[in-house]
Amino acid sequence: MPHTVREVEGAATPPRPHGQAQSLCYRAPVDVAGAVPPEWAERLPRAAASYLRLRSVLETTAVSAIVVIPLALLAPDRWSSGAVAAVIVCALGFLAVDLFLVIPRRLQFTRFTIRRNSLELWRGVVVRSHTIIPRDMVMNIELRQGPVTRMLGLSTLRISTVTDVQAFGPIDEVAAGELRRRFDAGATRGEGRTS
Repeated sequence: MPHTVREVEGAATPPRPHGQAQSLCYRAPVDVAGAVPPEWAERLPRAAASYLRLRSVLETTAVSAIVVIPLALLAPDRWSSGAVAAVIVCALGFLAVDLFLVIPRRLQFTRFTIRRNSLELWRGVVVRSHTIIPRDMVMNIELRQGPVTRMLGLSTLRISTVTDVQAFGPIDEVAAGELRRRFDAGATRGEGRTS
């Protein structure tokens, strides 16, 4: 079932004091109400969990191999076998924490919503953030797909403003394309970027 994006009406950026330049990427003040994503905000798709788990397994395996292979080759005595075992145990512990604690919490707290003139992102497990990106400040939206994300029907967004680049995802490629079309449509009608 394709992941769809809903547009939510409402103001995107708060009023700014007189004389203050407009922020290109507004980070809402982090408080309990703003940093916790609302229930109605879009969640990452289920395929994102598969992607994040596979990525965690591959990264942990690669780092472990980079540590274990030199240990086994350079010092093939009793001490190195104990060190290799310690590295493997630590890698398995890290992998278990990542797979069963960090990734589910990341999926729970990573959400987004498209408002009429902005994109809102909620992210973070330990350090939570709520970012509002006004549509008229977006210079480019890049959709990235590697081989695994393409196979799972996912895309990672890279949203460029004049001073910042926000990476977000992976989200369903249909939702990513719809988000890109909405932001590009605003720019071509004159509602978006200004010169």
